[in-house]
Amino acid sequence: MQKEMIVNKIPAKTWYRLNMNDATVLWDQDNTYSLSQESIETKENETKEVVITVEDDSSSSEHSYSSKNITITAGKASKITAYVMMKAHQNIAINLTLNTEDDATIKLVEVQLADSDAVIVNTIKGT
Repeated sequence: MQKEMIVNKIPAKTWYRLNMNDATVLWDQDNTYSLSQESIETKENETKEVVITVEDDSSSSEHSYSSKNITITAGKASKITAYVMMKAHQNIAINLTLNTEDDATIKLVEVQLADSDAVIVNTIKGT
């Protein structure tokens, strides 16, 4: 069953008059295929660059909705640059969690490539 999913929901309606606070998309949570979870970590004082490619499960006609969880953890005083390439032929929800320890830095670069009728829901959380 498709339900409305609220995107970019923020507590204060600061830009409400311009209709920029949130948006809704139709999403079928019951029929969402979970792609494998991915975790990237750096050790203390390490510098690393990673490329993460995320693509929906468009090879299967029964999976028109996919989701993927990615966690990036930067250890103490480390630096990580993550290039995330998102490819959507159908619908995909990407949940990205960024964790940093003391004096750590994460630089995130995202590229979204979606077919004209595809939806990418990109959620970024930090801890």
